[in-house]
Parts: sequence; structure tokens; C-alpha cells
Amino acid sequence: MNAALFYTGMVVAAILMGVSLIYAVIYRRERAVRYFVWLMACRLIYAGGVIMELQADALPGKEWFRSIQQIALVLSVPLFILFVLDLYNRDKWRRFSSHLIIFGPFVGWAIVVATDFRTGLIYASKQLVNGHLETVRTPLALSVNLLCFTIIATGLVFVVRYIRSARPEVRKAGMWVLVLCCIPVLFELAKLTVPDLQVWLLPISVYTGFLGMIMLWLVVRNRLFSIVPMARQQIIDTQREGFLIADHNGRIVDHNGYVQPLLLDSEDGSLIGLYINDVLSGWPEWKEACLQMRTERMEIRGGGRLPDRVFILDVYPLLSQRGRKHGTVSVLFDITEKQRHLEQIASLNQLKDQLFTVVSHDIRDPLALQVSLIELLEESRYSLQSDQRELVDTLSEQIRNTYTMAENLLEWFRVQKEGFSLRADGFDLSQIVREACRSLTLRSEVKQVRLVNEVPDDFRIHADREAILLIVRNLLSNAIKFSRRGGTVLIRAQEEKREWLLAVRDDGIGMDDTQLRLLFDDASLDTLPGTEGEKGAGLGLMVSRRFLQLSGGRLRVESAPGKGSTFYIHLPKEGGRSNEGADPGR
Repeated sequence: MNAALFYTGMVVAAILMGVSLIYAVIYRRERAVRYFVWLMACRLIYAGGVIMELQADALPGKEWFRSIQQIALVLSVPLFILFVLDLYNRDKWRRFSSHLIIFGPFVGWAIVVATDFRTGLIYASKQLVNGHLETVRTPLALSVNLLCFTIIATGLVFVVRYIRSARPEVRKAGMWVLVLCCIPVLFELAKLTVPDLQVWLLPISVYTGFLGMIMLWLVVRNRLFSIVPMARQQIIDTQREGFLIADHNGRIVDHNGYVQPLLLDSEDGSLIGLYINDVLSGWPEWKEACLQMRTERMEIRGGGRLPDRVFILDVYPLLSQRGRKHGTVSVLFDITEKQRHLEQIASLNQLKDQLFTVVSHDIRDPLALQVSLIELLEESRYSLQSDQRELVDTLSEQIRNTYTMAENLLEWFRVQKEGFSLRADGFDLSQIVREACRSLTLRSEVKQVRLVNEVPDDFRIHADREAILLIVRNLLSNAIKFSRRGGTVLIRAQEEKREWLLAVRDDGIGMDDTQLRLLFDDASLDTLPGTEGEKGAGLGLMVSRRFLQLSGGRLRVESAPGKGSTFYIHLPKEGGRSNEGADPGR
């Protein structure tokens, strides 16, 4: 009866090891667990070998099952090495070539163990004493066994360091699991150092399987196979500033030091064990994302001892291999400085707009007065002497160029203001063209360039009047600038099915392909001198294009060296926006 209970106890202990193995197999794809499964398998084989050895009567049978036990123990060492490396994310050791390097020496030694009945390299003596197998190891076997225990002890140090870096709740459970796993190792060490205790320690090493039930309870209760690897990996992948981990019940299980001053008013106290409902009451959206375990991204204001901080918050659910939600990870990025810079930029932009509003009047009014004065001189220029007329013409050109440049510059900054929009209305395009020609009359007369307006009377379009006037004036100014003395600038307009088309054509020097490509490059404000050395700032065409884009229209050009240029203004009838950017040709 006692023998039956003895063997029944060992079988039950082995079954409990098998239950732990099955649970580990379920999570075999998780980090480190994939090697823990094989460690448990070796332990189960070892237990089976012990039971079968005790059942055997003859010496050869006992030797055979003792060899199975030793092979299982030898192969546990490289598996334990890979288990530790996997904990520390050393993925390069998961390659097949790396496995060969680690397993090679131990597989070789396992072969030596299996063939000891011929070589005698493992045991110096083997004998049956009262039905039990007693052995004495050779110095070589003792040396190899001590080396294996040294490797295991070193690995345990790294496992302890890893567990100490885990969250407090898992840290305690992990330490208990480690202690339970070390007990069988201690029994094996005792069997090695005190051979006389082999008879007693051999079955006890199997009975330690009952400790596996406690270990399994700790693993299941704390989800050591599911939440720890996922949380650790996800935090490593996403952490930048602060993180907070909550379980599926909304209880905080881990956080880093940066989160504590955000959520607590005092330095004393801990967030571990507190509930999301209480801690995150000041951030309803954050609280709901954690309780519902859904992915969210939001901007939040600080609290606790960091009331002036601004954060971008990412909430991620923690999913098991089967897709079950076990909690959430909240990752916080401090964007306070970025927010302050944006506010400073907005403030500076507002100040810039105010300055340009004031300066625009201070620039326009004196220049307009100078233009009026020069017009008075121009009216009496024929009564002046030739050298005086030349002086008036030069002064007029400079003043009008300055006025046009200032007008374009101020208009450009005006359209860059946020919320700026054009006011479309119906008007006569021929009147706009006449007005633009009239403002450039003196300039064209000085250069003897003839402006020909062929736009039909009462040619009505729907657009912003001032914007179209500015565009036409800029194009006419450019045409005069690049026309030869005595040339002609022709302005035509026609109505098409979906748009109005205005063309400004000159017979000047024209442009080559390279100049055409650079013509609409906003990054370059370089401008070519005119046929008589006229200079410009290069703003007119850029401002014209911007106004046309805001009007839903576009600007294109056809040109060839020595054959002049033709600029086409396309304006949609329905005020829709066309493709932005200029089209140099059809």
C-alpha cells in the first residue's frame, strides 16, 4: 500500500508538470515562453525517467532510464540559455545557426551520456544496492556538471535582474516562480555533491512537481505568460516620455516616474493599485479609452504638479495571442515647448499683419503723392528743354517702378494673411484694360511701345475687380519691359464655353525653355533686366499667379526666343478652383 501511494504521488506530480506544460504551450508564441515550453518538456521527461527507473528491477534497465534523466538535464541547459537571451530581446540567437552553436556542445555531451555503457566516461562505478542504482561519477563528468550549474547560476542572475525591472505586482510573483523553479536545481546539486543521498533525493526531485501547481497558480493569476511580454515589448517600442499600464479592471499596475507628478498632487504615494476611475477623473476621454480598452490619440492638459504642461496621449490595448484584451498602455509625449513655439509664431504673425496694415498706408501715401507730382511734371514736359524732359522721364520711371514694386509687395503679404478671400463681382473687362493701359501710358511712350486694346466693349466677367486690374497691369508692365523700342503689345479677350480668356502678347525678345521653367518657380525671385536695362523685383508675376489661384483661374505662357511672348489668363465662369500652379504651355 505504501509503495502504491509512493508511485501514485510521483505520477500525480508528473501530471501536474504536464498541466503546466499544456498551459505554457497555449502561449508558446510569446517571448521567452517558447523556450520555457521545452524546459518544461525536459522536466517532464526527467520525471518519467525517474519513475521508470524506480519501477525497473534489472541493472541495464535502471541504467537506461538514468541516461534518459541525464540527457533531459543536459539539454535543459542550452534551453535555459536561450530562455534568458529571449527575455533580453537577443533575437539574433533565434537563428538556426545560433541554435547550432549553443546546442552543439550539449548535444555532444548527451551522446556521451547515452553511450556511457560502452565508454565509461560518465560513471566510474554503477551498482544495485537494495534495489536502488548507486553511481560514482568520473572527474570528467563532475567537471561538466559543475560547468552546467555555473551556466545556470549565471543565467539566474540575469533572470533576477529582469524580474526586478518588471512592474511591482509582477515582480513579486515572478520572484516566487523563480524560487519554485530553483528548488529542483538545488536537489540536483545536492545529488551531485552528496552521492549517498541519491536514493532519497531521486523521488523527491519528482515530488517537486507538486510545486508546479503553485507555480501554475501564480502564472495564471498574474498572467505572466500574456501581459508581461506584450506590455514590455510595446512599451519599449513606443515609449518616449511617460507610460501608464492598467489592467482589464481599470486598476493601475505599472507606470514610470514621469507620470506620477502628472497624476498625483504630492510626492508621497503610489499609483500602483489605484483605479482609473479615480485617478483620471479630470480627463474623461482618457479614462473612457482605458476602461473600454480602445486605441485613442488625443491632446491633454497637465494636472497634479504639472498643470502647465501639454501632452499628446496615445492609448493602446494589450491583446493576448487569442485577441483578448488584458489592459491598456498609455504613452504620453510632452509637447509643451512645441505648443509655446506655435503660440509665439501665431503672436508674431499677428504682429506682422498689424505692422503691414500700418506700414502699407505709410508707404502707399507718400508714393502716391510722388506719382501725382510726377504726373503734373509730365503734363508740361513738352515745354521743357530736352535735358529736362530726359530727367523727368528718368524720374518718372523710377518712381513708377518703386510704386509698382511696393504695391505688389503689399498685395503679396495681404493675400498671405489667414482668412483672406477675394470678392467677386461683375464688371467690364475692357474698362479694366483701358485703366491699366492708362497707368502705363508714359512708360510705353518713353519706350515708344504701342499698347493696342482689342478687348470688346462691354466684355463682362465675374471676378475680383482690383485683383484683375493688378494682374493686367503687371502683365502689361512685363510686356513693355521686354519689348524692343517701337514694339507693340496687344491685349485680346474671348469668351469660351466654361471660361474667359485674356491674352497679353508682345513682339519682344521672348524666352527659351530654361527661362520658361524658372518663370513660375516661387523659390526664385531672380528677374532678367529689360531690353533697355529696366530692373524689377520679380514679385509681379508671383502676385498675379497667387491672385489667379484664389480666383480659381490659372496663368500660362507661350514664348520663343526672338518671337515675343503671349501670357494667357484663364478665369472660370462658375468661380471653381482649377489646378494650382502655372502651365507654361498647352
